[in-house]
Amino acid sequence: MQAPHNTETLSLAILMLEKKRDMYFEDLKTHLEFSYKSLQPVNLVKSGIRDLVGSPEIKQGIFSGLIGLAGGFITKKLIIGPAQGMIRNSIGTIMQIIMTNLVSRKTASLVAEDSDGMISINKQT
Repeated sequence: MQAPHNTETLSLAILMLEKKRDMYFEDLKTHLEFSYKSLQPVNLVKSGIRDLVGSPEIKQGIFSGLIGLAGGFITKKLIIGPAQGMIRNSIGTIMQIIMTNLVSRKTASLVAEDSDGMISINKQT
């Protein structure tokens, strides 16, 4: 920046610098307020939950887990039926655990294959 030669240009340069400083200060206040709000514990928890729910891997895990639980529950109800006994109840619980694991694994592999198929289709186009 060239040195001003008279007081009028010097006053004008000072005014411009003060205006620039005020703009930077307002921008700094805005950023500080945004940072303060985003670092509050409630907002941190909200953003964490939003990231967790938005993740496709989490959605896939929840979906396969729910399908597995439903499959295991149906299997137990089919095996036990209306009669209840200690042996039948134990066998039903064991079958429920086995079917829950099998169905959730199969569902997870089917969803993974489906997502791989979608990725390969997107890469071809």
